[in-house]
Amino acid sequence: MSIFLLKSILAILFMAAGFTAFLTMMTSMGRVEKKLSPLTLRRIHRTAGLFFGILLLMLSYLCLRYLVAAGDRLSARAVFHSVLSLFLVVIFFVKVSIVRYFKQFLKYAPGLGVTVFCLAFVVMMTSAGYYFLRPTLRTEPPVATPPLSQNAALTGNSERGMELFRVYCSSCHYPDQEKTKSGPGLKGVLKKEKLPVSGRPAVVDNVLKQLRAPYLAMPSFGFLSDQELADLIAFLQAI
Repeated sequence: MSIFLLKSILAILFMAAGFTAFLTMMTSMGRVEKKLSPLTLRRIHRTAGLFFGILLLMLSYLCLRYLVAAGDRLSARAVFHSVLSLFLVVIFFVKVSIVRYFKQFLKYAPGLGVTVFCLAFVVMMTSAGYYFLRPTLRTEPPVATPPLSQNAALTGNSERGMELFRVYCSSCHYPDQEKTKSGPGLKGVLKKEKLPVSGRPAVVDNVLKQLRAPYLAMPSFGFLSDQELADLIAFLQAI
């Protein structure tokens, strides 16, 4: 299972816990007629909040792993997602601190709770929503950059390409077998007649197209430089 799919599944559970906590808070504070007692609503709210916090920590760990692996080569979506996630973590722990330790500020807790829920929804849509909706948005995206094969000055280094593959590709693809991980195994990918999934001819330019503007749910690696792409292609040609 790829880190993107794992994050997306956790994000859906995370959002379900957040929605439960939000709904019980709003019901407890806003509805005159309640089907559940205030004590029951508080217990459900606390339980949902606990699961929300646990899932938030798990997702934060996975995000940090991805950020460390990617370094400063992040897409605009990833940067936006990371900044929103940081705000979410800070506001959530401020709310928890107020509820548990600084009760003189308790009147601000509901507003912070609504803010946490709204941020959680936006953060989820930039991750899980993007992952699941992307296949429906386009199938043959245009590629503005010229094919790497037109730049004869670039010579790929397979050893550097192996390291790039380890950082960016190994979570989804096996380099030494054809077995599916979360994406197809890539052993001998440029020696085949067609590329897996897209069915395009297995040539360098089509691999570059897949990296820059992927077919279906694969994330884009358009942030890689031409030299890094050349190194990655050299590794794919060697396996």
